[in-house]
Formats: sequence, C-alpha cells, structure tokens
Amino acid sequence: MRIGIDITPIIYLGTGVGTYTKELARHLPLVAPHHSFVFFAGTLRGQKKLNDFLQTLAVHQNVTVKLYPLPPSLTEFAWNNLHLFSIERLVGPVDVFHAWDWQQPPAIKAKLVTTIHDLTPLKFPQDHLAKTVAVHRRRLHWVKKEAAAIIADSEATKKDVIELLKIPQEMIHPVYLAANETFTNFIKQPTKIITQEIDRVRSRYQLHHDYLLSVGTREPRKNLSRIVDAFKAVDERFHLVIAGNYGWGNDVDKPNVELTKRIHTLGFVPEQNLPALYAGAAALVYPSLYEGFGLPVLEAMSVGCPVVTSDRGSLKEVVSNTAVVVNPESQNSIYQGILEAISREKELKTLGFKRSHQFSWEKTARETLKVYELAARR
Repeated sequence: MRIGIDITPIIYLGTGVGTYTKELARHLPLVAPHHSFVFFAGTLRGQKKLNDFLQTLAVHQNVTVKLYPLPPSLTEFAWNNLHLFSIERLVGPVDVFHAWDWQQPPAIKAKLVTTIHDLTPLKFPQDHLAKTVAVHRRRLHWVKKEAAAIIADSEATKKDVIELLKIPQEMIHPVYLAANETFTNFIKQPTKIITQEIDRVRSRYQLHHDYLLSVGTREPRKNLSRIVDAFKAVDERFHLVIAGNYGWGNDVDKPNVELTKRIHTLGFVPEQNLPALYAGAAALVYPSLYEGFGLPVLEAMSVGCPVVTSDRGSLKEVVSNTAVVVNPESQNSIYQGILEAISREKELKTLGFKRSHQFSWEKTARETLKVYELAARR
C-alpha cells in the first residue's frame, strides 16, 4: 500500500500536533516496511526545520518526500474554501492520504484519513482566535463529507466527534499518543547522570527553589489565571515555572511584585531540556479546561513527576487513577490538588511512571496503520 501523509505541522515546534506528526513520521516506516510512504509538506518559512528532520529519515528505503514552497495559508484556502486541486497532483497516486488538522484536501482515488485532536474550536470558540474557528469549521465540513476514517486522540474526543459532528461511531478510531524517546531515554540513565542534568537545567533557567511546573501554549483553555491564583496560597518555598510559547488571549497574570518574584515564565523550552525540567519539579500542574489528549501529563509521568490535572476532556482518561484530579474551574480544588500531590509525591511518581509504560509511539504507529488499512478497504 502507498500511503501519503501531510507532515507540515512538524514546523510548529513545541505543539502537540507537531509532536504527534513527527513521531508518526518516525515510527510508521519502521513498523510497516512492506508499505511505502510519501511525506508531503507545504511551507515557505519552515523548509529548514523540515529538511533537518527529514535527514533523520534518510535511512528508510520506503519513504519519498514531496516538499513544496506552498504556505499553509494558500493550501488551506485552496482546499478548505475552494476544495480544488487534488492531493494526488502533489504526491502522485496513493491508496490513502492522512491529512492534518488544519486543511482537508480533495482526492481523486485516495481514501482520506484525518486526525481530530480535539474539537475545542467548536466547543469553546470564545477561547480561540476567530480565524482558527473559521478554518476548523471549513475543514470539518469536508471531513464529514469525504473522510473514509477518522482518528481521535482519545475516547473523549471520539464522543465529541459523534455528538458535535454527527459522524457514525464506526468511522472514528481512538488512538492514544505517547511520550517520545527524549523522555523515555532520559529516565533510563544512571541516577547520577539524571541528577546532573536536572542541575544543569535548573542552572540554565535560574531555578534555585523547589518549583511547580506548568507546560503548554499560553492560551485561555490552559487555565493559567486559576493556576496563578491557586499558587498564591502555596508555601513560599515553592516557585511556579511556566514553560511554553504565548498563544493568544490574556497572558499570565502576576498580581504583585512579591508574587512575581516566585513566578518564572520561560517561554519555549527546547525538547532536550524538558525531561529534566519535569523531573526536577515537585509536580506538574495541568488543570486544563479541555484537552483532546494532553501530552504534558504523560511526559511528566514518564520521568516520575507527580501530576495534578483536570477532570475534563481526555485528561482523567489518560492518567486513570495515577494522578491528582481536580475541578479546573475551582481555584480551591486546584490548590488542594497541589497540596495533595506534594504530600503524595513518592506514591504518585511510582504510579505515574507505571502508567506511562502503557503508551508508546510504536503502538500508536501500529494502531494508526490499522486505520489506514481499514480505510483503504472502504
């Protein structure tokens, strides 16, 4: 079978969609050597990032690359608005084409597969830019009409797709994500090396106190304002570290000078520094208002970091009973959750670490391949 995949989102470093696409592209050729893959991308500004990544795939004989200087804004308009210019004109004949969650191309013969990571633009349009909401509505119109199969990041996302898009449940296939090898390899190192790396990262970001950690794009649904409000009451020996690019909406609120001294907003943190940043934290505080999966909680658990997370969306599903689950709309619930995580640190580290072993990108790739094979028969 010849499988086309749009890998354009790899250019968006630090995002869940970017990580998902990169790991699928890395693992699919390994688990399916009997299939051939055509990796397509359209970008003007991100060509160097893509080329750097694609060099790591050069060993695979079953991978062909089709990289075009086409900005996503152009292909989004051509495919979501006009719905013209079939994907085969860019990648050649393929049996299946896997589109990403920004644009849905038409196809001549290829069976179309797409991943719906979450439906927050429909569920919470007030928490997104108007442009983002409009793009997703246009794309989802074509997904409903033409997709042969839909991959959802979780059972929670599958439920939303059924309820909001009225797509039959047999068309939707939940496939979980995983923490990547940067995290799994980190924790396999000798304790001395792990400690040295934690110390290096602490020094790099001038983190000289015990700290709680928040990771993710700074946007309304990440609930940062309530995290900060809950943090005000936490023992002063703890600082709050916020890692992630600014996205949109109100940014982190720092109410007074004294509290500001205890809050460290790092911005984008390179992947190689993240495992030690998680491992050095007293807990990851991730009471998101909604997630389709929630990679940070799994990344944290994979290196033994206790997790405080939300009872909304997929998060409770992902952590099962291995984390502290809170009401994300209650400042007091988040505060009490932080206290519980600190008091149960050793127990939660063990539970979370065991839970993280139930997820792997190899497993994700194999289950994704099954969806391709199913779509090709439809």
